[in-house]
Amino acid sequence: MAVGWSADGATRTDKEQHGLKGPVGSVRLEIARLSNSSGKVGEGPRVRTEKRVYDDQGNLVWETFYNGELVVGSHYYSHLGDGTRVEVAHVRRTRASDNLVVSGVMSTSHLSWTHKIDVAGNRTQSLVQAADGAVVRRLVYVYDTTSKMLSAEQYEDNGTLRHKWLYDSAGDVREHKRVDEAGSVIERNYYSYEYDTQKNWIKRVASRQVTGTGEDHSVPFEVAYRRIGYYPPVGEFQMNGGVIPGGAPKNAASQPSILSSQATKRVEPVFATAARLAHISGTVVVEITVDEEGDVLSARAISGHPLLTQGALDAAWDWKFSPMIYRGRPVKVVGAIEFHFQI
Repeated sequence: MAVGWSADGATRTDKEQHGLKGPVGSVRLEIARLSNSSGKVGEGPRVRTEKRVYDDQGNLVWETFYNGELVVGSHYYSHLGDGTRVEVAHVRRTRASDNLVVSGVMSTSHLSWTHKIDVAGNRTQSLVQAADGAVVRRLVYVYDTTSKMLSAEQYEDNGTLRHKWLYDSAGDVREHKRVDEAGSVIERNYYSYEYDTQKNWIKRVASRQVTGTGEDHSVPFEVAYRRIGYYPPVGEFQMNGGVIPGGAPKNAASQPSILSSQATKRVEPVFATAARLAHISGTVVVEITVDEEGDVLSARAISGHPLLTQGALDAAWDWKFSPMIYRGRPVKVVGAIEFHFQI
């Protein structure tokens, strides 16, 4: 029985909704492909694919998606006083022809999340809407009488079911079905797990259903490794792998040399043709957020000519930095870098 819509009013937190147990602060995911040669299963190199960070209340704060060393998307979440959860998504665009990531070119969107909850405090639906109110996607959840999740379904903006997940008794996905627009199952995967002492999985083997001439069988094709960061005892506040009282350290935007000195990879900006033709030159200052691994998570121009800022932003996304150390641990940091355009 649903009783209303709310962004964060449900008893179940983001962390719990994601099946995590204990004082989880962050989750880092790496994927390795499996191959089968002469009856032996071989494991390929591990590739970083995702990271999620939660606050000490269990709310999802941000998540980043990677393609190895390349950041392909950063999503920030804010939980407002009126019960609205806002998502700011920075997503690297892809080529429509080959679905390859285009380095440096990012688009930004603002989305809002609301949840429909039942009398037990469980989220039964999550609605994601764009700034104009259009529904981007909808998630539907089903629970048993003890509030354990049984299944979740994802519908696209046109109401078409595209994904369905079935959960085991531990709250982890045991089966995932991918559905085409006609409603036919085009992919079915099964999962097995290894767990840490908090009963969160740290290794997951994915197997895909294969239909042969005889009976169906499943073949392992991928292994995922999950590194989980836990909050320390009460009295310290851990975020993004480091102890940060009151938030991330912030370098003054007026002192960009502080952050630039930590750069391990610098990308020069493209000088826009329009700016060259107009004989426009100058300096663009870009404020960036860098995670504890040295990757850029967000970028915005805080000064500079409008015809120069886009080139600076595109370049900033591909900079890399040495980890910023605070109290002996790497942390997320906000700072600024400069780009100089000369005719």
